Amino acid sequence: MGEDKIAAYSTLYRVLVDLSKLLAPFVPFLSEAIYLRLRTDADPESVHICRYPKPDGAARDEELEKAMDLARRIASLGHQARHQAQVKVRQPLSRVIVSSPDGGDLPQEVLDLLKTELNVEEVLLVPDLSSYMRTAAAPNFPALGPRLGRAAQAAGKWIESQDPDDLRARLADGPVTAGLADGTKVEIAKDDVEFFTAVPEGFVLSGEGGLSLLLDTRIDDRLREKGLLREIVHRIQLLRKEAGFEVTDRIRLAYDGDQELCRILEENGDFVRAEVLATEMSRGGSSDCEYRSSVEIEGSPVGFCLSRVKEG
Repeated sequence: MGEDKIAAYSTLYRVLVDLSKLLAPFVPFLSEAIYLRLRTDADPESVHICRYPKPDGAARDEELEKAMDLARRIASLGHQARHQAQVKVRQPLSRVIVSSPDGGDLPQEVLDLLKTELNVEEVLLVPDLSSYMRTAAAPNFPALGPRLGRAAQAAGKWIESQDPDDLRARLADGPVTAGLADGTKVEIAKDDVEFFTAVPEGFVLSGEGGLSLLLDTRIDDRLREKGLLREIVHRIQLLRKEAGFEVTDRIRLAYDGDQELCRILEENGDFVRAEVLATEMSRGGSSDCEYRSSVEIEGSPVGFCLSRVKEG
């Protein structure tokens, strides 16, 4: 029962109690049933003798509302970018870079929520994304074709192979001589090249309503291992459900299988135990096993043995 969970339950309780009072004149029996299950000894005996709720304007935080509205929009675009890149939500990513039309800022608590929602390590808010984009060059075939004929395709490949910023600087001083693959040389003029802004490699761009977002989808060994750990915990949680265990049941966990997956479990034992409510966790088989199952994670097999810890 951490602070977040307590806050969530308290909020849900307040909403349900007030909702039962609001609905009492319209659905009296349902409202009474909800209220009687939630009332304390200090509350009136029936919802129908409670005072009708009044709005508390002082409790409204308009700045927080604006921040959460922006956060929801960012989260929606972030999930859209993940889907476009075909990266699972359980796979952690390094960062997301966001440019909002009004250049709004977000409080740290909302940024932390976004990190959790999008499963990224960093959320960067910037005025615009121009400094994160790259310049790309493409051949302008309507200009190249009539002038170079069959050599236009080879000239186009030469243009694409050049550093765009360097090529633009050279073309600013006049035509550039290009050495083609067959040994011939042609002149490339400024009008022969189209320069445009492109998304850098390893990023996905998503935007809507003036809000733009760049998701860094590059996954190194560290992030890949964190993703495997999340997947392992998810699979154990599913096994708990398959075994018919209660959400609050403490368990003993044994595992064996792929060397890398076992290493990840060993090195992150405290995290795994906390997530799956395991009081004990060990590698190897176990004769005292309530539920046993083998799964494949990223093509590698690992077996689990789960047993409930009996109280007392």
